Amino acid sequence: MKNLIKYVKLRLQSSGENLHKDANGANVYINVDIFSDEQIKDALAMSESMFKQFNLDIAHNEDILVQGAVIQLLAGHALVESGRAYDYQNIKISDILNDQWKFEYQMYFRKLELMMYNKG
Repeated sequence: MKNLIKYVKLRLQSSGENLHKDANGANVYINVDIFSDEQIKDALAMSESMFKQFNLDIAHNEDILVQGAVIQLLAGHALVESGRAYDYQNIKISDILNDQWKFEYQMYFRKLELMMYNKG
């Protein structure tokens, strides 16, 4: 599970550090994650559930579990961003996220279709 969380974070580039000054003026780096480990675990569980609906073997298919989790997280984040009025060069951030997760979703189901075809 730890490796899957790491892979999701790498795919999303959702972790980082931010430089702050403490009360004494010393530089302190604070971890800033867009998604918590708990949110990523939940998304991986949802991805696994979606995958099991197709009666496919999960072993050696970590990539599709990660892709399913990424879809769940991007879609959820797009909903959050759609409630905000934040634009980047007249393009809504939620539109960018929507495009990303829709593309990922199409590719995800294409992979599942190929796996089902190769299974039978």
